[in-house]
Amino acid sequence: MNPVNAIVLVGLLLGTGTAPAADSASPTLAEFAWRAPLALPAGASAGQLSLPAEALLQLRSATAKDIRIFNADGEAVAMARIAPPARSTAEAIERTPPFIALPLMVSTGQQQPSGNAVRVQMELAGNQGAVWVQMGSGGQASTTGTSAAPMRELPAVLLDTRSEKRSITALQVNATLPANSLVNMTLSRSADLVHWTAVPVKGPLYRFDGAGAPDNRTLALQQPLSLQDQYLRLQWDDATAGIRVQDAVGLVQTAHQPASPVDAPLAGAVAEGSQHLTWPIEFVLPMVGLQLQTSRANTLVPVRILGRRDTSQAWTPLAQGVVYRMGPNGDEKTNAAIPLNSAGMRWLRVEASHGMALPAAELSATAQFNPVQLVFLASGPAPFMVAVGRPDTASATVDPSVLRTVVTGALDRLPMATPGPGQIHDISHWNDRLMGMLTGGGEQRKVILWLVLAVGVLALGAVAFALLRQLPVKPTKTVASE
Repeated sequence: MNPVNAIVLVGLLLGTGTAPAADSASPTLAEFAWRAPLALPAGASAGQLSLPAEALLQLRSATAKDIRIFNADGEAVAMARIAPPARSTAEAIERTPPFIALPLMVSTGQQQPSGNAVRVQMELAGNQGAVWVQMGSGGQASTTGTSAAPMRELPAVLLDTRSEKRSITALQVNATLPANSLVNMTLSRSADLVHWTAVPVKGPLYRFDGAGAPDNRTLALQQPLSLQDQYLRLQWDDATAGIRVQDAVGLVQTAHQPASPVDAPLAGAVAEGSQHLTWPIEFVLPMVGLQLQTSRANTLVPVRILGRRDTSQAWTPLAQGVVYRMGPNGDEKTNAAIPLNSAGMRWLRVEASHGMALPAAELSATAQFNPVQLVFLASGPAPFMVAVGRPDTASATVDPSVLRTVVTGALDRLPMATPGPGQIHDISHWNDRLMGMLTGGGEQRKVILWLVLAVGVLALGAVAFALLRQLPVKPTKTVASE
């Protein structure tokens, strides 16, 4: 072979090691990895769609650009994406002024307390009884006051919230907590300090030792609670020692609550000893939360969540929390999902901290994603198909204001389109098929391809060297000496 032609051939081979990017101008239905039929009410001119979890797992864009909706003629219809309500951040949450925690006390003698003590009716050791709280002038709660009767403090405090006109979704409790244990607090409300109504709450409070260890002082409510003209009572187990509540701050209900996340179970966990579980992440859409649950009763394990983009990189801390299942059967308390941002991570690891072990065989993990909500025009013949999962695809969504000009009514009031059973299709390019023919895992295959590329570069260098050796050598002139 002519050396010049050999150089050109090797260069072409090296230049075609990666398949060309997909044409994102007008993709067809057959080019998408996941497809499902859509059921739309008869006569509807437009609809809205919430992508199911199986579709989110097939997206090839971290910003969900590779989505299309096709009619029966194979034409992509106009659509717009409606962003879910933004997740609340600590800085964006409105707070009430702090409510001073007033200790509830019981008289240890026959004499009733004197001074500014006010009687509070509550359950005491299984019986209805009277306890006391010191109140200031004008009925305002106060931590000062005198009493002629000897008093014993109870594991409960009173919060005077009557002047707060807003509703809250949680209480941030400023308290001294015992280390490395769960503190289950109950919450009740009353307008007269006699008749009390239980307020359902989510999860316990806890504080673990160590810098950066899990710490939760927020008592989340299952339903928003109006504080106006109400007293609140915080109560905890008498057997729990060392708990002192100073005050509590209410987190005010916002006008727009965050949309519920979409859940997708994680599979393929690999156990590394008794303290680590690792998952390969095959999807590209970032997780916003990770729900870890154990089926083992009476379990409490603080955990750290880490991620990395490549096996050659060190693990990056992402979040921390506590996995627990505590309480009697039928009334067990379990942990909530741990907020997370896994953008770009290809591996996820959960590890136990504080010298504990993971209940690996009884631990499940569920990825949580922000919902992807779409509205679209039902133009052209039915049935319609939703398709996702195509690399290097440009977004085809229009601004929602464009659809508002042609759709009657609010976009979020459009009828819902129900996706049918989805199907996954192979849309691999040539280089993906080559990767599949190589042995080993994904990272090993990348190493093999890099070795092939290196061999090609060496071959190109060898051909160039051979070419240079074949070039005629220019003779050197000799100067005769006189």
